[in-house]
Amino acid sequence: MPRTRNAERKPLSFSTTMRNPDRIAGFLNCLLPYENMILTSEVIHKIIKNILANKLYKTAKYQMRVPRYKDIYYNEDKMYADADLEDIIENSPQNHKEAGFNKGWDSRFDTWYKLPMEFGFVYYEMNKPIHISNTGHMLIDAYNETPVNERKIQDVMLNALMKYQTNNPFRKNANSNAPLPLLLNVLDLLKNDTEENGAGVSRQELSVFICWNDNNADNLYHYIKELRRRVRFNYSDEFIYERCLEILGADDSQRNRFKMNQICGEAVDEYIRKMRSTGIISLRGKTETKSLTGSYMPKGVEHCKYRALYEEYGFVGDSNQIYRTDVIRKYPYQLFPNEKFIAETAQFLQIDDHYDMLLLNDISVICEYREDGYSKNVKKLLKNNPLGYRYIKDLNYRHSKTLKGKFAEMIKYCCANFMCHDGQGYKLAASKLMYILCFVPGSLCYLIFYKKA
Repeated sequence: MPRTRNAERKPLSFSTTMRNPDRIAGFLNCLLPYENMILTSEVIHKIIKNILANKLYKTAKYQMRVPRYKDIYYNEDKMYADADLEDIIENSPQNHKEAGFNKGWDSRFDTWYKLPMEFGFVYYEMNKPIHISNTGHMLIDAYNETPVNERKIQDVMLNALMKYQTNNPFRKNANSNAPLPLLLNVLDLLKNDTEENGAGVSRQELSVFICWNDNNADNLYHYIKELRRRVRFNYSDEFIYERCLEILGADDSQRNRFKMNQICGEAVDEYIRKMRSTGIISLRGKTETKSLTGSYMPKGVEHCKYRALYEEYGFVGDSNQIYRTDVIRKYPYQLFPNEKFIAETAQFLQIDDHYDMLLLNDISVICEYREDGYSKNVKKLLKNNPLGYRYIKDLNYRHSKTLKGKFAEMIKYCCANFMCHDGQGYKLAASKLMYILCFVPGSLCYLIFYKKA
């Protein structure tokens, strides 16, 4: 049941139990056999068994500590027996309580399905019939297609988020707006503002959106403009946090409850994740007007091959590659024994053989490099996964259209071969002559950059 306490202004916060739309669709599919049934603890027990049987949820403290159960969970060809499911439920008590539900698995059920109910896909109450909406059925149908109809799922999520309200009856938030239309309207105002040079919204500015109290996009647009005038995008979390508390009208007691890591971290991450589920994605940027490495897509080029973007057009910026799921599944990654990493380029170059890329020159995803991330530790990562690295360099060599490009890739191929220790470099090389010519430069590359990595 919707909560009865008085609503107060608070940050928008999506549930983290359903981080992507495929997961929502999977959970709804497990609910389908029980549609129109009266929701009782017994029915919830059956639904939970269905969820566990479909491997949509696992219990870390028991299920993943029993070797046989863990093996079944990670093996697509194995299934849990009914007795296994009963044992997992019995030995995995849930220390969790939601309003209107008994403590334990009943409350866990509510945490799973609360967000789908907010999105209008399902409605349930204890001792009332379970109802799945038309859009809920559309999501289930898309999930059950072979392969999963990702485009249809995106369309359903777009429809849901265009209608979603912060003050829906399951949240009791005194802030009243439609988050996605508000974001789109502000983006449109910023895009048409010549002073902003086509800038979008930074990740830190999204905290303001999360706390905004109404649908007045013009006021929010001017508020963002004023923030930029004051600090020129040089936001600190502390600065944004204080502005958000002012927007919320928070007193000292609420300050203790509305944590900075929630307003500037967790809530923003979930906001971005839900907005992205609608299919609105393009380039990543360091700021709203700068790419991560200072380069943009070539002017006048609407589409090209992935390799040609860098080799022929000289692109050096960081970008998002967006592919249809049915295309991605045609070109799986090559696996190598005892290795855990291979660059995504392996897939991009395979797709290159059959498709062109459509180029978009708009920044809408803002990101920062982590100190412990791939870019900071790439040498160590490649050295620990040399077979995959050599394979990538071979693919790059074969796809290169210039002599300079082929020399560069073969030098790196020879470098990678020194780390493989299998004596297969010459045999596997795309060009034996080029391998011989690049052997010495490749060995120097290894000694200088990778030996001590």
